[in-house]
Amino acid sequence: MNIDKLKAEVEAYREKLKGKSGEVCIFSETGPVGMSLIDAIVTVLEAQQQQINDIEKKVEASHR
Repeated sequence: MNIDKLKAEVEAYREKLKGKSGEVCIFSETGPVGMSLIDAIVTVLEAQQQQINDIEKKVEASHR
């Protein structure tokens, strides 16, 4: 998953919440965020961390 797909998922989630007008929506201290959205964020962060690690390896290799 990339950042554009994550943004689309967040927007879809936001629209879903807006569509619940008049229905019960459960909120906690942290808001109405579900685990599927959190999992998507974690996936993007893991991919970005892997990209950073790859870049760092390339930089280290070029300095040898």
